[in-house]
Amino acid sequence: MKQTFFLLIICMLLVRCAPAQVLQNDSLNSQDRQKDFIAYNPDYLQQKDIWTSKIKALGIQLYRKELAGEHTTCAYQLFSEMTWLLTSTADFKRIDVQYNELEELLKSPPNKNDTLSECYEEWFFRLKAHGEDLKKKKKYAYLLDTINSPEKLTAYLRPLSKSDIARTGIDNSRELNESLSILMRLILRDKPKGYQYDPQLKDTLMKVILTDLRNPETGFWGEHYVRNGKIVFVDDISHTFHVISYLDGNVPGMDKILKTTLAIKNYDATAGWLYKGKYWNHTNVDVVEILRYCWPYANARQKQEISMEMEKMLHWCLIESLQPDGSFKPLAADGSMEECMYYGESYLSRLGFFDPAKCFWTDRKFPEAEGIRQNIIAFIKKHQGGGAAGGDYYRSALEELEGKD
Repeated sequence: MKQTFFLLIICMLLVRCAPAQVLQNDSLNSQDRQKDFIAYNPDYLQQKDIWTSKIKALGIQLYRKELAGEHTTCAYQLFSEMTWLLTSTADFKRIDVQYNELEELLKSPPNKNDTLSECYEEWFFRLKAHGEDLKKKKKYAYLLDTINSPEKLTAYLRPLSKSDIARTGIDNSRELNESLSILMRLILRDKPKGYQYDPQLKDTLMKVILTDLRNPETGFWGEHYVRNGKIVFVDDISHTFHVISYLDGNVPGMDKILKTTLAIKNYDATAGWLYKGKYWNHTNVDVVEILRYCWPYANARQKQEISMEMEKMLHWCLIESLQPDGSFKPLAADGSMEECMYYGESYLSRLGFFDPAKCFWTDRKFPEAEGIRQNIIAFIKKHQGGGAAGGDYYRSALEELEGKD
């Protein structure tokens, strides 16, 4: 009991001693973003509320079609892009156009060829959609021509790293995160094979990552915002996960990243671990992967704290998220059942729940793990044909669950 109390005091001190920038990111950023959007469009809140209700209703229809096994890839792409427009822009005219298009598409009879559709308009969404193909072949390599020089890459990424919402009505953070993630996986790993990247592109990308996109005080990556004539850096756990993961943890200042990660455990994303005050498998993946790479830099006290937090997170996943049929309870933020399943499976796999060799934070056994693994595999195989995200998430989940990664 005394030991538990002592650890709680330490955790409180960690939060109190965290850099001020971290403490402000979680609570103030969402309020500041809202103020900025209102400055751009005084009717922003009213219009957003109207569109949020309408888009949620279409999302429920889309989710039901996906579970019924219908091919919904094009509809899913329209929905994903429209959700991005709603959460990252104030472009309600464009939302209106895409909403009408999606509404008509959902009324249409099921299309077996829908898995071949390409309905994204934004370049970064199209790049993400073809990411798995691009890692293997050059079919969509023309998309990379847009950034294939130091000048082109810099001209694309650097403006994205700074958002002036009150002036432009756009928050660039989502696009920066998505594009940087796939570009790191491709450029740094020379994918697709045979595509001729500019010889200086890797160095240019690394320079942007390590100098332009990082908060030197917290060690995290994220987005710069123009506010009241000043530049404010907002840490983002997803950005940070992607950089650390795709650089295999080979980044300077891992001890600083560890302190920051533990300090923000009770905050909502983007800066923190939580989604609306609760765990979310998508963010759980980010947290576990960051802490796995930070583990060698942790002292005994930090390792004990990490182990305690991993136990709480795992308990939530097994009791509240995982369902008896092998699925995970979906959230609106998941986007699709396919993504929901991927992040739930990926979280348990990265935590080492299925494989003791990956379990960095504890040596206890999980005898129930094999039964759960088989249930998840069975659910995925049953619904794989109707994966709304095109099936790549389901394929990746199965590869990981079946030891083929």
